[in-house]
This record gives sequence, C-alpha cells and structure tokens, in this order.
Amino acid sequence: MLYGQVSINEIKILKWFFDQLSDLDVTLHYVVLYAKPDTLTARLHQRGDAQYIHRSLFLRNKLMASPVNEPFLLDTDGKKPDELAEEIIKNAVFRIQG
Repeated sequence: MLYGQVSINEIKILKWFFDQLSDLDVTLHYVVLYAKPDTLTARLHQRGDAQYIHRSLFLRNKLMASPVNEPFLLDTDGKKPDELAEEIIKNAVFRIQG
C-alpha cells in the first residue's frame, strides 16, 4: 500500500525503530548512503560484481525517491569512510534518540 510515494511498510519500519528505542538510553543513526550512478557502476566493476549493476541502480533510485529517506540521504562521492563516519556521528539529522 502506498501513501503518496511512501509505502506504509516504510513508515511502519521507521515507527517500529522509534517505538523500540523509546524506553532505552540508546542512539540510532539512520543514514541512506548513496553514490552517483557512474560511481556505483565503477565500484561494482572494480569489485568484479558487474552482474549487480542493474539491481544496484534500481535499489539506489528507489531508496533516493522515497520521501521517508529524503532527510537521511548522504552522498558518498569523493568522501573517505572516516569522513563519512564523522559526518554521520556529528550530524543530528541522522540521530534518532530513544
């Protein structure tokens, strides 16, 4: 079932996380990492996983098109893993407090 462009399942999953964390002293960082299609394709070729290009691009586009994910998108192009980790930890947008 879709509500606009957001599926009810997507909303239920995020709500489930909120509900599960509400009584705990924990922090969940929710981030949707993405790269440009050319970057994603090059990475898959480099790893020898060219057979996954079509599916990876499909999933990338689906995740990026979801309004539920929009505030949590983080572009990985040109960033090192330690830079991404620092941005995720420091940016309150990605922090879901219980």
